[in-house]
Amino acid sequence: MLQRKWSVTRVFIYGFALASFAAILLIWSIYQVTTTIMSTATSVSQTYEVISAIKNLQSHLIDAETGERGYVITGDPGYFPAYHDSLQKIQWESDLIAALTADNPVQKVNYAALQRLIAYRLKTIQMIVETRKAGGVDAAHQLVSIDEDKVEMDRIQVVLNRIEEEENNQLNVRIHARDVAYQQFWWDFGALIVMMVAGAVWQYLQVRRILQLESQAKQRIRHMAEHDPLTDLPNRRQLQAKLDLAIAFAKRSGKMVAVMFIDLDGFKAVNDTLGHQVGDDLLKEVAQRLRHGTRSSDLVARLGGDEFVVVLSELDSPDDATLLASKLNELIARPISIAGKDIRISTSIGISIYPSNGHSGEDLLGKADDAVYQAKAAGKNQYQWAAPSHSCAEPDSMPSEEDDLTNVFK
Repeated sequence: MLQRKWSVTRVFIYGFALASFAAILLIWSIYQVTTTIMSTATSVSQTYEVISAIKNLQSHLIDAETGERGYVITGDPGYFPAYHDSLQKIQWESDLIAALTADNPVQKVNYAALQRLIAYRLKTIQMIVETRKAGGVDAAHQLVSIDEDKVEMDRIQVVLNRIEEEENNQLNVRIHARDVAYQQFWWDFGALIVMMVAGAVWQYLQVRRILQLESQAKQRIRHMAEHDPLTDLPNRRQLQAKLDLAIAFAKRSGKMVAVMFIDLDGFKAVNDTLGHQVGDDLLKEVAQRLRHGTRSSDLVARLGGDEFVVVLSELDSPDDATLLASKLNELIARPISIAGKDIRISTSIGISIYPSNGHSGEDLLGKADDAVYQAKAAGKNQYQWAAPSHSCAEPDSMPSEEDDLTNVFK
């Protein structure tokens, strides 16, 4: 029982370890997916902010140019508030782009180029405004060049496009990483399900195997407790239980039960002359012949030594027992070849019957045992009924051991 508990506990420990490993794998997969999703969301937000800052920067540059040209052409100071506001917003948007792209080396290069171009463009605008303030209307007009302004704005636009393109590339990389993480998660989840199912099946099979081994061990122990180890016939314990059941059934059905107590004639001579191994082989062969000579419903048991018992249940007439006793005498008397020798033995059989000779298993076994001695005293190799009315006449003396030895090797 302790061994079974330890085995089952060990199986559950292994199962718990497998489940823990699977749970860790699932948690790690969830963590990776969550981290990737958050990173992708951050990247999407950052990309949108950069693109928005680029568009705002373009708009503020146009507003600054509009204010500059309005003042240069009209000389109206009313353009200054919008002009200065645009310059401030250009600086804010430039700083925002710098902050959002600070972690990307490629964007740092693009931002540096953007800063140079914007600074140059703002310097040109500021110079024209200062010239107009100093009263140089014609000089200011000469400095204003639509073609040059377009070239400078195109240069700025190229850099802004590079910044936007790089942000989109980074976003695509993170979206791809998110998709890969999703796919990996489902692969891990599928592997987890397979592991859990396999673990559960393994656990079930192991526990079932342990229970089967325990059941088989119990059956072997029970079999050993109820069977003779040499011949594998039922022993005295099982004989008594089955005999009591047969008597109980006979009481209800009105049938008879016969008990045959069988003793081998000359077995001691075989053991003394040929050895115990030959004697054991002889007992095994006798057991086989008794099995083959009886019905499947009959019980053949070995009490020990050279003593066997056959229980015949559900008999309608004592003649059935008589016929079987004669058959068994003839069957056992046939030569048995062991170790290159033909051995001949005979049997003395005592028969008792329920209910004539008793109403319990002990009574029937005792009466049959007494009848065996009558059969031996009558000359062996025969059967005797326990009831005096069926008994043969008893001789004055029993055959000697020398006679048994002669008969064995005859």
